Parts: sequence; C-alpha cells; structure tokens
Amino acid sequence: MSFKLRNVKVNFQSTLWVSEKSPESKLSSFLTSLLEPFPKELGYVVNSLYRENSNSLEFICDYYQPKFERITDDKSLLQLEKEGYELDVDPTKNRALVGFTKDKGKTWLYIAHGYEIFAYEGHMLALGLPTNALSFKAGEWNYPGPRLDDKLSQLREYDFLRIVPHPLAEISIFQRFLLRAFRDPSRYFGLTESVIREHAGEFDALEGYSLSMTPAQIRRVQDLAKKLDLPLVCSSDTGISDYSKEVYTLIQEIDFSSMEKVNESIREQLRSGNIILHRGYQISKSQVAKERMKHLLLNVAGGVMVGSRQNF
Repeated sequence: MSFKLRNVKVNFQSTLWVSEKSPESKLSSFLTSLLEPFPKELGYVVNSLYRENSNSLEFICDYYQPKFERITDDKSLLQLEKEGYELDVDPTKNRALVGFTKDKGKTWLYIAHGYEIFAYEGHMLALGLPTNALSFKAGEWNYPGPRLDDKLSQLREYDFLRIVPHPLAEISIFQRFLLRAFRDPSRYFGLTESVIREHAGEFDALEGYSLSMTPAQIRRVQDLAKKLDLPLVCSSDTGISDYSKEVYTLIQEIDFSSMEKVNESIREQLRSGNIILHRGYQISKSQVAKERMKHLLLNVAGGVMVGSRQNF
C-alpha cells in the first residue's frame, strides 16, 4: 500500500446486512432468517460494490459480532483472487484495510474496518481501527448499555474517525417499545443534540444523510452541523447494494499507504471542505420505513443473540 487515489467515493457505513454469526436463540434466529435469510459474504460485498473506472472506499462496521474479520479471512480472499481480483492487503495480523482491483489498478475498491458502538447515549461510528481494538464485557449488549465515554477511553491509544450516524433520531412509540422490550443497549437510536454538543470537539463529522434518516431529521442535523461547524457526510446504511453505490461522500484525495494514512487523509479533507455529498436517487417513504424497521429488528435479533454472553 503505497499510493494516493483521487476522487474516492466513500461510504462511511456500508451495512449491506453482512450477517452476524448464526443466532443461538429461537427468537433471534427467526428474526434474522425472516429479514435477512441469505448471509452476505466477501464475494457478494466486493462484486456488488466494485465500480469500474471509479475508486471507492466502504467501511464495514462490527457491532454484535466481528463481521469484517470473518468475511476477510484468508479463504475468502483467495476465492476473490480466483475470480480475477488483484488484492492489496494490510500485512498486519489485525488488518483493517483490503483493496481489490480487476484492471491493473485503474479502479480500486477498498473495504475498511470500523465499529458501530451501541452506547447508552446512542450510536457512534469508530472507523479505521484494527479488528482487535475494542472489546466488550458480558452484559454490555443489554439496556442500559455502556457509557460512550467508557468505550472511547478504550480507544485512546488509536487514531480513528468518529462519525455520528443517524443523529437526532425520531423513534415512534412502537419502535421505542421494541428497543426496551429486548433491552437494546442504547437509550435512543442516535445521539441527542445535548450529547453531540457536549462531544462536538471530538467528532469528525455528522451523518447528514442515510436511508435510515427521515427528511425532517436530515434538516435538523444540517442545522445543528452549521451551528457546531461540523462537516456532514453521506452513508447508505442499508442492505440495498444498488443504493449503497449511489450514496457516498466524494473525497478529493486519500492516501492508501496505511489505515492510519487513510484516517488522516479523510480528516484533513473533511476539515478543508474538499468533499461532495452524493445522495443518489430518491426512494419511497415506504422503503424508508421498511429499512428503518429492519434496522431495529435486526438490532433486536443481535441483542437477543448475544444476551449476556462474552463478546469478541
């Protein structure tokens, strides 16, 4: 890894519903199989997101289980090589960055590792971290979850990107009932304005648009970002691969010589404003509602699955 790429399409949360490990409880198994019956492996992720003649970076976030580490195992990488991809692999044991090209480097797709932290106060993306950076104690995936400050203190030795996903979330009474009934760790789906203001100096950006956000929510986040002088980014945060390719933040230049350089490049470009937000095509309100409910129910399935067991 020793080169810079220009005009990189960055998706800060490319969910694609990469599957958790097989659920162990009947309820979580039922919910997962009902909502996402087909596990998404590395081949699906790469073949779905690879854009010819266009460089891109997709962050795959762990939360309940180590998804990124599982799909980028040696067997999966070898299979992609057999399909004609050349690989650029982080040589470290706990790799966080893997690149793929089919045209001798004219086009690159990189996937990078991150965490979506489900803290008591809400969710936060910790991006560009090695796969062993964060650990979870038994019971932390039950309500009330760990404090955000406590999880961030575990990461104090690392340089990483801090993005607030779906902030100022609007949750219906029924959705809140689901979160509480299954003891989801977070009090709210996204961080509230008071928490964002308290930690504003620590965040690199707010998510200003994703499929899991409502129009009213998007407007409120835009207003808050202006007041706090925080950049906005776009993320797909969806299982729809076509939509993931259409929602991104175009960043002028990124140094892919290491994960640390990627983080530094993105932070610098965000601060200097050398970005363009691309929201893709519009979708129906019913599709938005479906994706938001899918988020909540799959979070529930994951929460029931891990219960009080020790996590990764």
